Amino acid sequence: MPKSKKSSEKKSKSKVINKLIKKDIKHLLTKANIFGFIVIVFIVMSFWQTGRALQQSYVLEKRDSSLIKEIGQMSQAYNSIGADMNEVRSYLGMQTKTYKNIDDLKSGDGSGSTNEVSSALYKYVEFLSDKEKINKNITNYKLYLNELAKSATFRTFLAGNKLYLSAINENTNNIRAEIKTADNKYYILVFYVDKEKGEFFWKSALSKDKMTFKNHQEFGTKVTAFIKNNQVKIIQQIEKISKLKKSLDTFIKSNQKTFSGLKMIISNKAEDRDLKYTYYIKNTTGAVIGKIILNQKNVTISVFDGNSAKTRQNIKIETELMPFIKSLNAKTFIETRVSDARKKIDTYIKGVQIKALLKQSGLKISEKPREDSKRIYYDLKDAKEKHISSIVIEKTTGVINIVQPNGTNSENLLFFDSRLKKKL
Repeated sequence: MPKSKKSSEKKSKSKVINKLIKKDIKHLLTKANIFGFIVIVFIVMSFWQTGRALQQSYVLEKRDSSLIKEIGQMSQAYNSIGADMNEVRSYLGMQTKTYKNIDDLKSGDGSGSTNEVSSALYKYVEFLSDKEKINKNITNYKLYLNELAKSATFRTFLAGNKLYLSAINENTNNIRAEIKTADNKYYILVFYVDKEKGEFFWKSALSKDKMTFKNHQEFGTKVTAFIKNNQVKIIQQIEKISKLKKSLDTFIKSNQKTFSGLKMIISNKAEDRDLKYTYYIKNTTGAVIGKIILNQKNVTISVFDGNSAKTRQNIKIETELMPFIKSLNAKTFIETRVSDARKKIDTYIKGVQIKALLKQSGLKISEKPREDSKRIYYDLKDAKEKHISSIVIEKTTGVINIVQPNGTNSENLLFFDSRLKKKL
């Protein structure tokens, strides 16, 4: 067969095949077939993503189980520490505590806010309870005093011992009454109700005691028994105290000029508190620098040095009190700063290092400073006695400054920077 005929047959066959393929593709590319294909692709992708998610979930599950286990171990350790702490507190005689569980410490669950409200509410209710108790005590103690004052039997008892009960005085802070001798020379017993705390005290020259009573009958019985057993002792104690206080008052009054020369102030009026008469020793600014204390219980004098915070007992007025007063540091805060600054400079300029440096530099500093009403001057001079500058202590502040020979351009020594000066 000729070649031209064969080639024409091949071309015709290929055309038929192409037509069939196009026909089949057109047949396949219907809407239903396209939608089905998309669904198949989606299912395959979903299976792939699900498999990947399951794999990640397995990894996270392993991590979560490990984390839960660790939290459980932490909780056990936390609870063990709390138990151990309570054992230690119990051994030391301290009150044990209930420590929170880790679950209670979670944030964001509202428990913190609830606990705050509960705590605040508890404190408020506790305050009201305490206030009610205090008010009840005050009412009872006032009743006891009034019943004692109205008691004819008690008044007869007091009259037989040449005593009387003063009027009951009340103010915002306390309620007070006294049993005194008929001549008002001595007080035998002082009753005192602290209205802030709702507490009852009675005080004599022998002691000060906080008291409680079941009722006004018991109160009256205890007061009567105390007076019977202690009246004579109390009067004797008061006489001893009065004698020593008189000697002390005379000493203070007669030495006011001496105290003024020492720049001290000691008042004749003593503070009477807790069975002690306290005389405060002050400097010219009113700062307490010492105390003279008359102890009423043992009828002795002690002194307190505010600078050393030391107390000395059994001081004799005639021979020991004035030396003690003269030993006190009456300087004010600023005067003390000036004195301290001067000691530091005096010590330093006598040192080997500064002397060697001054000699090497051909300089010298005055070891005996000059002073005026405002400053203490340590002059720096060169080998030719030329005044270069001065280190000064300001008397109004105690600050150490550097000044020019004429006293100007004051600069704090502690802030001096040689590098800055070189730049300038």
